[in-house]
Amino acid sequence: MKSMKHRLPAAFIILLAALFTWTGTIPAASGQKKKNAQKEAKSTESMAGAILSLVNEFRKESELPPLLMDTRISEAAYRHSRNMAEGKVSFGHAGFDKRVGDLLKELAPAYGGAENVAFSPMGAGSVVKGWINSSGHRTNMEGDYNYTGIGIAEGKNGYRYITMIYIKKK
Repeated sequence: MKSMKHRLPAAFIILLAALFTWTGTIPAASGQKKKNAQKEAKSTESMAGAILSLVNEFRKESELPPLLMDTRISEAAYRHSRNMAEGKVSFGHAGFDKRVGDLLKELAPAYGGAENVAFSPMGAGSVVKGWINSSGHRTNMEGDYNYTGIGIAEGKNGYRYITMIYIKKK
């Protein structure tokens, strides 16, 4: 879990680490590859929706407002998940400062962000339960954020790499 708070003018403080999913588009393909890509996209979109629902249920129990999904945040989360799934970066938060810093600029006025990551062959419930049972991830889930994005990519190992990014936007 990774977290960043932005205080004007430009001071970023790393606090914790976290996660997100993908709601992007399916790359062009033909025949069986296209069917497989569509099936994977539907599966990851469904999982992303389930993760958002479960996180928002958890936030409601904590008397916190729900997070709103933002496609731009999901795209950034998906790129990170894809890079982990393809082995371009290690599992973790490589590039977090730049990823969230770029989002804060794009979504301005925005003042802070955090990220949870997971990698698992399991479903949304297991992922969210794991985050709830991890104090750092739970802190991100309970943070003063109002927007999120979730990116999910499947690795060759059959595991899903999940990134959920949290952003505080005015």
